[in-house]
Amino acid sequence: MFITNSEYRAKIVTLLHECKKASNKWRNLYYQDTEYDWSYQEFVDAIEDRLLDYGLDADERNVVTMAERMYSILADGVALNIDMALSDVVDDTAEELGII
Repeated sequence: MFITNSEYRAKIVTLLHECKKASNKWRNLYYQDTEYDWSYQEFVDAIEDRLLDYGLDADERNVVTMAERMYSILADGVALNIDMALSDVVDDTAEELGII
């Protein structure tokens, strides 16, 4: 599916907001330190950087997919913060593709 810039941006903004909410839920539950307050651009750049580290295509669709997966594991409590979710999701994706 081709994502126009405005659709892409809207999805990422929503997913970042949801990831922050889920992360705060776990932070409060487990009395963790406050998580870094991710900006939109930092969130996108971090996902793109991790994709590129593994030689994966960092197009809009893949960034949105990674953000959706990050939210999913944060909501389920598999990852307790955005950093952990990013690492887990990209590593798992690379593993699925046989890169690592």
